[in-house]
Amino acid sequence: RALEQARDIRTVVFDKTGTITVGAIDDDADYAKPSYTKDSVKPGSKEAIAALRAAGIRTVMLSGDKAEVAERVAAEVGIDTVIAQVRPDGKAYWIRQLQISRDAAAAQSSVAPAIADVPNGLVAMVGDGINDAPALTRADTGIAIGAGTDVAIDAADVVLMNSKLSDVPAAIRLSRATLRNIHENLFW
Repeated sequence: RALEQARDIRTVVFDKTGTITVGAIDDDADYAKPSYTKDSVKPGSKEAIAALRAAGIRTVMLSGDKAEVAERVAAEVGIDTVIAQVRPDGKAYWIRQLQISRDAAAAQSSVAPAIADVPNGLVAMVGDGINDAPALTRADTGIAIGAGTDVAIDAADVVLMNSKLSDVPAAIRLSRATLRNIHENLFW
């Protein structure tokens, strides 16, 4: 089911820390309030996001970090939309807001969407942590990083075994190619 649905993904939402970035906490950060200002981008993140954008897929990043940190990472990798300072329990809320905006646009509703320009199609969430599990469940397609927590893996529809973001656009391409092949075979 997840492979079949992946062809219709038009928005991919990423957790930042540990998914796009390595998740390194600053040495001088307070234990109660960690800081990721020096967190670096994982190899391949920029290329994976560029591949999604080239395929016409909107990219969104959810982060609990300060806006300036999240925007720096988003600019470095080419993310379309940044939602920063999100509490751990707020990620599922933002997934739902994207879905509501998509549905309102599809129905040409007069209800003002919470987030503009959400393309018609499925909303996927990519994450690795305990705090991502509700958003992975809420998304139309949840995608967990294989090196992530057991809770995130259990909540997801798809698990990236290699823990590489390049597997996200590859899964979508695989879905589209597989369904195209099935349709061609049925035609013949």
